[in-house]
Amino acid sequence: MTSNKGAMGEKTRNHGLRRSTNDDTVDDLTERWNETVETIDRLLTVRDDEGNLSEYRPDKRAEFHATDTGAIYRGTGSEWELADAEVAAVDANCVNCVEYVSTESELEDALPSGGIVVVCDDITLTSTVEATVTDDLWLILRPYTIRRGDDVNATMLDLTASGNVWIEGGIVDGNRAGQDFPAQKHDEVVLSNDGTDFLFIDGLTVVDNTNFSVRAAGWMGVLASDYVQRTHPETISNPVDAAGLDGFHVFDSHSVLLVNPDIRSGDDAVAVGARTAVTKHVNIRGGTLSSPVHANGVKLHTEYDADPIAAIETAVIDCQVYDTYGHGVTIVDDGDTGNPVEEVVVKGLVTGVGMDGAYLGATCNNVDVKLQVADAANHMVNLDGGGENASVCVNGTHDGTVTQAATGCRVNDYDEVVVSGSYDGKGVGTAGILLQSVSDVTVRANVSSFTDAGIRIDGSGQPDESVENVVMNTRIADVGGDGVLSVVPLHTATLDVQVDDPGNHGININDGGENVRLDATVYDQEQAGIRLDSVENVTVSGVIDGDGGGTNGVLLENGVTNASLSLVVRNVDGNGITAIDSSHVTVRGCVLSGLAGRPVYATGTSDYWVVTGNEGHSNGNPNVSLSATHKTVASNLFT
Repeated sequence: MTSNKGAMGEKTRNHGLRRSTNDDTVDDLTERWNETVETIDRLLTVRDDEGNLSEYRPDKRAEFHATDTGAIYRGTGSEWELADAEVAAVDANCVNCVEYVSTESELEDALPSGGIVVVCDDITLTSTVEATVTDDLWLILRPYTIRRGDDVNATMLDLTASGNVWIEGGIVDGNRAGQDFPAQKHDEVVLSNDGTDFLFIDGLTVVDNTNFSVRAAGWMGVLASDYVQRTHPETISNPVDAAGLDGFHVFDSHSVLLVNPDIRSGDDAVAVGARTAVTKHVNIRGGTLSSPVHANGVKLHTEYDADPIAAIETAVIDCQVYDTYGHGVTIVDDGDTGNPVEEVVVKGLVTGVGMDGAYLGATCNNVDVKLQVADAANHMVNLDGGGENASVCVNGTHDGTVTQAATGCRVNDYDEVVVSGSYDGKGVGTAGILLQSVSDVTVRANVSSFTDAGIRIDGSGQPDESVENVVMNTRIADVGGDGVLSVVPLHTATLDVQVDDPGNHGININDGGENVRLDATVYDQEQAGIRLDSVENVTVSGVIDGDGGGTNGVLLENGVTNASLSLVVRNVDGNGITAIDSSHVTVRGCVLSGLAGRPVYATGTSDYWVVTGNEGHSNGNPNVSLSATHKTVASNLFT
């Protein structure tokens, strides 16, 4: 026998049980996991040929049964000693509190007293194996199968424990084809506690479940490693029938840790619910999750009937989610408790999801999303529940067949927001980034191929809404509407934006604002390169190249005041700068060339203009036209 490393880390010497690696987060759960693993490794009898004796560690209380000679050895801590005749005659079914079972009745009799229970053969159940376990239980199933018998419409294993429970390996076969499904749905494994003990599951596989495959409720901690599930959703003809065919489902447990799950379920692959208690922490690390016919990859939620205290306080999700009917990851407050999730980390890869890559519908603070998203059918990331301090970095694409109002990233009702990454709408997504009712926003992103705006800043429709403190450093290409569109007043904004081939304006601040600085590069726009409506105290620089199109380089409308323009405008099928009812405007140091119209044109109530030190050539009309009474036009060179 040789020691090796498993998916979770180092394996124990004698039985190859998985230990948590030194790199894992050290907490009560992982420490307890390792302690339990080592205890089982010491106490569980080793069975092998006598010639392999030296390959095993002679722990105190350890025993070695030679399968070829019948000899029995006992460990002293430093060496193996041949046991005396009394030890050799111990009942084979109970060796140092290890009970070996091979039938349904033996299993049911062995479970209540706890200890180490080793399944030695496949078992087909004729009814529910139900037990109240009074002490720590180590149930070793590997490599055998516990199967629900045909027409046994009942839960398979139902344990209520007053101690720690460990389930090691093996297969639980729900035998959906042999059941009255979908008329009757029953959980496969139910594990309950009073909130004082730990549940450990290592290497368990569940197949063809008829309802929740594992339902764990009321534990101090739940720690599962290398859990595998195959619901075989491809055999479910009616998607409605998949409801309830969850993978790993935990209720009201203090802490939940899943390491390297491999789940393809009918309903939520992993679900953690709070109904009557607070779940302090949920951590999913590694593995793959899929739910192709119903629901989500990961769902964290307060239950619909939750008590007011119910909550999930922190969550870390770092795994691969693929092929889901619903969201890849969702966090929601179904019980409408209003209790926020205080820290959320979502990482990994999300592909082929039927709705959002990640949907945070509950109030979530201190959010850190770093995802690769491919083929999302709705929003790649949707922070909908509001909160404070959110960071989103996505490299993602839509699936090319979107019919919903899908965005690359949607953030609603957040203060202190950072959005970065790369968003490709595949020509079907509506907006690259949608910011609604936000403040203190930084955007550093690449956005391409959306049917509407590259970045849209909006509100909730309430009176006197505005967005404050916005910083952008973005690159936007091939959008059907504006490159950047603000439809609420924008206060204190610095926009460094490059827009290529917008279907409308390059930048459009459409509902006023103040203290705005624009440094824009806009190419091949359909309308104005920059449009400002009712904005006060604004500076504009950069380059606007209409590539022979576009109505204006810069358009100022409806009372723009205190504006300073110093930029390059060329190849526009209109004027370089057009203003309507805009005053106190300075145009200095501009290069305005290749224009079908005039370099500068101001009309209506526009007044107090200074146009000096500008130049340009090849214009349809080289003259500046200002309706202003108070104006200075000097030292310009236009042809």
